[in-house]
Amino acid sequence: MLAKISSPLYCAGPGLVALWYAWRPRAAAGRGAWRDGRALAPLVAGLVVGAGTAGWYVVNWERVTWHVRFSSSGPLATLYGWYDTYPASYAYWLRAAQRAFLLPEVLLPVGLLLAAALAVYILRRRRGAAGWDHRVLLAAVAILEILGSLAVFATSPNRETRYLQPLAPYVAVLLAWALHAVGRRAVAALCIALLLYQGGVVYAQAFGATAPRAEASPWLVAVRRNPLNDVMAESIVSRTCSTEQDASRYSMVGVDVGWFNHNMFSYYAAKRRLATDMLCYYTGLGYAETDADRAWERLLALNTRYYLVPSPGYLPSPDDPLNVVNQAVLERARLEEFVGPEEGIGGDLRVHLYVRRGE
Repeated sequence: MLAKISSPLYCAGPGLVALWYAWRPRAAAGRGAWRDGRALAPLVAGLVVGAGTAGWYVVNWERVTWHVRFSSSGPLATLYGWYDTYPASYAYWLRAAQRAFLLPEVLLPVGLLLAAALAVYILRRRRGAAGWDHRVLLAAVAILEILGSLAVFATSPNRETRYLQPLAPYVAVLLAWALHAVGRRAVAALCIALLLYQGGVVYAQAFGATAPRAEASPWLVAVRRNPLNDVMAESIVSRTCSTEQDASRYSMVGVDVGWFNHNMFSYYAAKRRLATDMLCYYTGLGYAETDADRAWERLLALNTRYYLVPSPGYLPSPDDPLNVVNQAVLERARLEEFVGPEEGIGGDLRVHLYVRRGE
């Protein structure tokens, strides 16, 4: 959970519920009840993990707050969205949430189920047959977490809808509460059928059996079965991470596109290390870097051995905001520090490789 600094946003509600249950007075509990192993073991484990988590945030607080500002406002955030009025932003996130969790044909019956559950609960409460029990508390927290998270997202121009995915458990909690409140097996059976139908549609699209649907989540993309990029990446890593001179050195990847980027090559280098025990590094010119001189200084500071780019016909457009400086740095590399290109690594004509002069 520490890998994502947004985790506290999703954990605040359950954390407060847990604290409330831990500290509320209970007449039936004896003073030594906490010594029971069933209570002591999770208590100790929670304290250890909690202390470690708090320590991590204390040590990394400056980086955490910097990343929050960097990704939620300013030029970088607008690469992934746009500025708008707050009501329009909130409306966008409501639509995105629907696409993330429920197909349109499933949304209507689920919405009717939630409305019916709320009506039943209100009616029972007026009759004195229902109160504020554990299930209602969890449902209320789920609603607050969903609506509250969307409210936070709407303050930023960033429109990365993947931040919705951790809200899925809250959608499940709401659905479970609604089914319990209605209390009809036929309704539960219909809900199961709807979810099975949605699961079938989702997996059919994920495996490429059906065409993508515009109203479904944009993150639901078909599996790519073309091995061309795998072969290319393995060939490049084999070429740039095979000798003692390559070990523990950097290769600079001069573009950042889906099929050709430093994260991709780092992954294949990690796989290769399992077999060869040789560690090599792959990095980029800088995330959405706009200063060619700064990118060049980074390349030199890392003592880069290889410079990797696609061949001219596959270079990204100069208008690509993630590749603003790649052409300028490539031209400077050719003139000053690197020789080449070595073309068609592993027979793939999409690839050009440059080697540091004198190496």
